[in-house]
Amino acid sequence: MYHNSIRRFVALSGWEGAGKSEGVKHIARQLGFFMFPEIARIMFPINEKILQKPLNELSELTFSGYVTGHHTCVANRIQKAVFDRCILDPLTYQALYSPEKQLNLQEIQGYIHQFNDEFEQDTLYDDIVLLSHPKDAGFIEEVVFKDKDRKYSTSIEQYLSDAKAFEEHFQVIAGGLKGVTNRIHLIPAFPENPEVLSDLTLVAADLYKPN
Repeated sequence: MYHNSIRRFVALSGWEGAGKSEGVKHIARQLGFFMFPEIARIMFPINEKILQKPLNELSELTFSGYVTGHHTCVANRIQKAVFDRCILDPLTYQALYSPEKQLNLQEIQGYIHQFNDEFEQDTLYDDIVLLSHPKDAGFIEEVVFKDKDRKYSTSIEQYLSDAKAFEEHFQVIAGGLKGVTNRIHLIPAFPENPEVLSDLTLVAADLYKPN
């Protein structure tokens, strides 16, 4: 058992192409944090080759993956970890793409309280960063859409609309659950924010001061 005061758990969230994975790698390199990968990138090839479930059903699996991974980190007393997405991400995707199958938020709230009590911590994460989506059309076309794992938006207009909806839903869900995090930082992504990696490092080090 250990208290939040001696650990730093930071999660990076946001729409596809916001630079989460690069940010996670940067924090791990700069500060020596344990790096927890994005569950969806692990699940996509497993789903295509083995499970063959509709895309809108993967949120349930990724939610379970984040819960299991988080439990592993805490049970093994890992004191510094950076997560590529967190439990709020699959809940947001579920709300957007499979609203008829939304997970029970009341039961999830009870589980969060139980988990935090068991491990004598106040929150699952100390800080969550919601990286706002890039808005430059050229960057979206030339960089974001080149990602072979991109599964949702198929045009720049759709990308911008989907990203806005994701960020709005994410904040609503985060606001409705207690014990998830102490703070949520809204930080612009590259290319709008060329200092984004520096900002993320400061958040992880608990030194970030919003403008």
